[in-house]
Amino acid sequence: NTTFVKPGDTGVITWPIIGEQDSVFTIEGVRATVEAPACFIDTNKSQRQPLPVAAGQTQNIRIEYKIADDAQDGPCNATLHLTMDKPNVAATIRSAQVDFLIDRTPPEILRARVLPNPTGINPYIRAYVSDLYSNIAQAEFRVNGHTYPMGAMDGEFDSHAERVQGIIDISGLPEDEYTTKIRAKDAVGNWSDWRPVTFTVDRTPPVISEVRILRNPTDRNTKLMAMLTDARSNIGGAEFY
Repeated sequence: NTTFVKPGDTGVITWPIIGEQDSVFTIEGVRATVEAPACFIDTNKSQRQPLPVAAGQTQNIRIEYKIADDAQDGPCNATLHLTMDKPNVAATIRSAQVDFLIDRTPPEILRARVLPNPTGINPYIRAYVSDLYSNIAQAEFRVNGHTYPMGAMDGEFDSHAERVQGIIDISGLPEDEYTTKIRAKDAVGNWSDWRPVTFTVDRTPPVISEVRILRNPTDRNTKLMAMLTDARSNIGGAEFY
């Protein structure tokens, strides 16, 4: 399995060594070495000492590491070598590869919007979020100085691309234009920049003026005309009865 990391991350690789039950001798020492590119730093190399392993006994080899601060995006694979010395027996070597993928690129916020907008009810805030390497792990929005969580619209953060959604409570907001901001975090911990989205709170209905009735004597049709104005929003429709 691949472990997703970012520059500066630290961790421990544990490799259990079990002595054979029917062995007539003890493994005198188990030594661990690491073959890796510069992105992988073996931080406890000088402190590791050969460990004896008796028959039926388990010893855990600990390899502590750090991902280099200047590591770039992409694979960083380390090969672990275990050398086991036995009395009067040639050393036995085992190897295993540990795969890392360095991700220093934050998610991207796409198609962010508030619906409906303008609004007189609590609107949805929605966005499409994607990440080059890691799954999306979290999203949030900020409005009027407060930060609120957003959820994945499919119910779970489990992919590189997610549609996210939250609800803006406008009950305490007077009529005005506002700027909300959205950001997202990937599974490695990279946060995106805040993406601004504007919306308008409008609870005042349009004003009707200059109402006129026009009659056409030739075709008997009657026209009803009026001037509709709104201080904040476009006119969305009109009707009469």
